[in-house]
Amino acid sequence: MSASIKGWVDISKHEFKGSPRGRTIYVAQDQFFNYKKIKVMQKGNYELTELWRSIVSLNANAGAGDVLNTAATSRKLERNGVAILYFINNGQVFIENLEFNSNYMKSGDVQLTGLYKVKRTKQEWRVAKRKSAAMDLNHKLNNNSGSSEHYAAVSGKFPHKQRAGKQLIKHIEKAYAGVHLTDDIHYSLYWSNKKEHKKQDSVDGLARLIQQANDKKSAVNWLVHGEGTTTFTKALEQLKATNKQGS
Repeated sequence: MSASIKGWVDISKHEFKGSPRGRTIYVAQDQFFNYKKIKVMQKGNYELTELWRSIVSLNANAGAGDVLNTAATSRKLERNGVAILYFINNGQVFIENLEFNSNYMKSGDVQLTGLYKVKRTKQEWRVAKRKSAAMDLNHKLNNNSGSSEHYAAVSGKFPHKQRAGKQLIKHIEKAYAGVHLTDDIHYSLYWSNKKEHKKQDSVDGLARLIQQANDKKSAVNWLVHGEGTTTFTKALEQLKATNKQGS
């Protein structure tokens, strides 16, 4: 059993039945309220679910690198919009701060799986170099029926996301006849790298975007292409299961 440490709360006994394997996880006393809030709310919120999984995952790999790190160097774990500030000391994990912030989205690698804006300038479609944290649901395209919605595409198999961005708008035009395409407009592209359409991270990312649109009661016209059908279907299934658990 882990020893009681003043100013810290042992959450391992709450999350791992019996004698926990791996590292013992402590949360700072002033962060325990956030921990409990995340635990309750994560069942119906994919952003918090991702943060929750990251917290629990710190229990793993008890024998890794700095088990005996008596210097207790602070570390930051960042995963698609979440950050956990923690340190490891004598094989135990101490979480100092829990935070969700869209500024922690990965950037720099133009081929990362995730959400990108595809913008039309001078009649040419270009995919943004960096990922977006959320769809710009206030950006809507008009159509011949007189209504306006945001448009989004889920990519299938393409050699790179620039090709996907240029090709999928043609599919959108066919699927949603009458959409007005002018300069300085964009649509959202959920891009998956090769062999990543079925991966859990890809499914979670797309489910989070669908959840965001649902929470804002914002209509989105989706175009799902090729292997992206698997990602989209699994995302909907996860949302359905999550909503059942939260009800």
